[in-house]
Amino acid sequence: MAGMTSPNPAPKAPIGSLRALWPFVRRHSGLFTAWLLALACSSTATLSLPVAFRSMIDEGFSSGANTDRTFGFVLLVIIALALATAARYFFVTLLGERVVADLRTRLYAHLLALDAGFFDRSRSGELISRLTADAELLRSVVGSSMSVALRSVVTVIGALAMLFVTSPKLAAWAMLGIPL
Repeated sequence: MAGMTSPNPAPKAPIGSLRALWPFVRRHSGLFTAWLLALACSSTATLSLPVAFRSMIDEGFSSGANTDRTFGFVLLVIIALALATAARYFFVTLLGERVVADLRTRLYAHLLALDAGFFDRSRSGELISRLTADAELLRSVVGSSMSVALRSVVTVIGALAMLFVTSPKLAAWAMLGIPL
């Protein structure tokens, strides 16, 4: 079983190690801001879906006069959610691509500046392969994982706030019961 990997995976780096990417993200502050705005709009639309459906059920089915208005409200929320989600995905993907391009440029410039002795000790192909794989991993982190994680955090905080606004007593019991 010489070719098998060990059952203990390598220890994961702490999330704080991603701070080294911040200078690369900061160079594209317009994209970063656009992504945050799209994230806020997407989260707001997601959190307003239950309100829209409640309105549709309470008002739309009880009186025929409000049916068009309530279904129109639901449709408006769904369209806003679709557009905001598409914008969020576009901006975070573009941000990830630009950050990785800047990172690759800097890494390759650093490689070219190294002395010949370094390349005698290291295999060039292996270095390029590792840099390419690591850059792809960073693109995945900046391009999608960061977006999904932040979206989830914003949605949870918003849902908790809505729960406390709707029914503080029920929210308190849920906050007590769920961890248990």
